[in-house]
Amino acid sequence: MSAGSNPAEGAFRKVGSATVASRALLVGVITIGSMREFMPYSTDADWVEEFHNRIDEIITHHEVTVIAQTDPRSKTYHRFVK
Repeated sequence: MSAGSNPAEGAFRKVGSATVASRALLVGVITIGSMREFMPYSTDADWVEEFHNRIDEIITHHEVTVIAQTDPRSKTYHRFVK
């Protein structure tokens, strides 16, 4: 499925790119079956709850989960870029 053919992904990219671009660096996009995971890295998580609320308002036909966790040593990031 191309990125443009999935309405949920299109909505996420529209809201997500504007929000993430000003607050985080998108370091990865992982696709497994019908699930797509976007991995932004940020110095703080103050914006995550508002971001999740905006995404939930726009994407009503798919479940959206937003998870934030600290990774002060960027261990997850380094696992992907090795």
